[in-house]
This record gives sequence, structure tokens and C-alpha cells, in this order.
Amino acid sequence: TWFRVNKLSLNVSKTHYMVFGSKKYESNQDIQIDGQIIDCVDKVKFLGVIIDNKLNWKDHVEYTCKKLAKSVGIITKVRMHVSKKSMINLYYSFCYPYLTYCNIVWASTYPNAFKSLVVIQKRIIRILNFAESRAHTAPLFKLLNILDIRCINHFQMGTFMHKYVNNNLPSIFNEKLNCNTDVHMYSTRQDSYFHV
Repeated sequence: TWFRVNKLSLNVSKTHYMVFGSKKYESNQDIQIDGQIIDCVDKVKFLGVIIDNKLNWKDHVEYTCKKLAKSVGIITKVRMHVSKKSMINLYYSFCYPYLTYCNIVWASTYPNAFKSLVVIQKRIIRILNFAESRAHTAPLFKLLNILDIRCINHFQMGTFMHKYVNNNLPSIFNEKLNCNTDVHMYSTRQDSYFHV
């Protein structure tokens, strides 16, 4: 499968395509649209999310880590001069948007892919609590009522599924998920569960 992306900058239109798969795509022929040869790319930024051709989200995670690293510096420098409430507001202003934006898409990958984000978020939580660098973070998250990145993903997934069950999503999502009864005919205890 291939994916076409239009990129506009300074009134110049540039078109790329991407082939999704685990192997490197080698094209012997040029792909053209309206007589213009288009380039094959390995990654592209689309609506603020970096999509790569293997869908492992490493490039997006790396991009997010760089953004959060700047926030770590800001919070570290101001923590002696502002209240704890102000520091939490800084967290929700500078860090939280990067951890939540399209989290349902990129954080649903295998946990090792976003391990670096987990480490940075834990570091920020320790800074907010004035804790030592090796302090256990689970009680610190609870103390501040802040969700870790995995909990953010579970919350967003739960919210999405609640909307799906109650038909509160756009019509494009209708009938995209099947129950176990749709997949097999025999009776089980999990008949009404969604088929994974």
C-alpha cells in the first residue's frame, strides 16, 4: 500500500508517497501524478504526527522527547521561584499536550518504542516533587494526580471505545469493530466482547 501526502510551502506544491511495510521498498519505475515525478519518503509529518513507513513511531517519539527535554530545563530553572501549583500548571502547559496529542495512535505500539518518553515524564514528575533522581515515581504520580503516559493511552482508548459503543463517533467508524459472535459461531463466555 502507498500513501500520498501533499506538502504546501511558499505556494510550491510538493507531493510525496510512502510505502508501508517491514521491508525497504525499491521502485524500478518512477511514479508520476499529472506528469510530475513524486518522491518516495520514509517518514512524513502529517497533522503534527510523524508517520514512518514501518509504523513503529520511533521518529515521532524522538521528536516528542526533544520537545519535552526543553520543558525539563524550564521547569528545573523555575522550580525554586514559583509555587507547586504553578509548576503543575507549567507541566500541563509545556509537557502534557505533547503526551496526549494523538496518543491513542502512536502510544498503542509496543511499550519499548516509547520507553524514552516514560523516562522523561518520570524525570519531570521527580522535579515537580523535589524528589531525588532515583525515587520511585508511582506514588509521586498519585500525589500530583497526574497520569503517566500508559494511563493516558488507556484513558484515551477507553474514551474512544465508550464513544464507539454509544455511536458518538463520526460515521466513518461505524461497523469497523466486530464482536466475537461476528467472527465465530460457537458460544463462549466472551461472546459480547469486541474481537481483538
